[in-house]
Amino acid sequence: MAARAQMIPISTIWSDTLPALQLLDHITLWQYATEIDGKTQLTHVTLGALLLALALGVVTALAGRNLPGFLEITVLRRFSMDAGSRYAMATLFQYAIVIMGLLGAVALVGFRWSSIQWLVAAVGVGLGFGLQEIFANFVSGIVILFERPVRVGDTVTVGTLTGTVSRIRTRATTVTDWDNKEVVIPNKTFITETVINWTLTDDITRLVVHVHVALDSDTDLAEKLIMDVIRNEPVALENPAPSVFLVGYDDSALKYEARIFYHDLYNLLPLQHAIYKRMHAAFAAHDVVVSFPQQDLHLRSIDDSFADVLGAKRGGRGDESAPPGTDRG
Repeated sequence: MAARAQMIPISTIWSDTLPALQLLDHITLWQYATEIDGKTQLTHVTLGALLLALALGVVTALAGRNLPGFLEITVLRRFSMDAGSRYAMATLFQYAIVIMGLLGAVALVGFRWSSIQWLVAAVGVGLGFGLQEIFANFVSGIVILFERPVRVGDTVTVGTLTGTVSRIRTRATTVTDWDNKEVVIPNKTFITETVINWTLTDDITRLVVHVHVALDSDTDLAEKLIMDVIRNEPVALENPAPSVFLVGYDDSALKYEARIFYHDLYNLLPLQHAIYKRMHAAFAAHDVVVSFPQQDLHLRSIDDSFADVLGAKRGGRGDESAPPGTDRG
């Protein structure tokens, strides 16, 4: 004969102060059978257990939302960790809180893994076929948090989009571009496609400036002016050192390349603007001519009808150089 087993009353702690709560443990909502040491025992799920499960769910939701931020402020900031590492730790802690809270809540209402594992497996297979992309993005989000190919605060380029990673969620990652637009990218993209991370190990980037000067320019003077402009720019780094090379020439110009290293991709346009502006002023002060493409046009022949029209116009103006035989009136 199956022995009856009653769950531990939830009102044990409060029984002395709130005796009315004991009534909740006597209201049975449903019951289920469990097998312990070869014996089947019948367990009752009471109204108190259901209310406790709901309370645990509410506490789990609040803890999952607030405790990661509290953990980051009070604990993680004390360690020598960057912002991306702290964000990954807080997010994983949030996932752990939610999973443990859900497992505890379903256990209170009588669900055991041994009794629902086949149901979970069947539902998982069905969802795997119907929601493949969502599951792929979820797993990719976990991989991103553990492997950390991109982190919050990193500057990345995905396809034609360049911006800063602002949030990493279970399904998608948010990237804020230069126009301050937030672009939501599925996590799978960061795992399966090529992604440029400008700040993965360091944020030093190189800028290449192309300069064309006239063929008869003093090469030593041009190189000195370019290098002086770079060295006087505070954003340009001394290590790695900048360099200037004469890389060739064409029909109208000597071609130089100036290679400049700097911190943070956000400084690209301001640095480029300052370099070109100061270089233009330096060239103008030392009479160094910036070259531009030039072409010579040689007319080897001209259409007869066009020549007649041209001659007629010249004759009408009384042009002394009009072709012979033209009536000058």
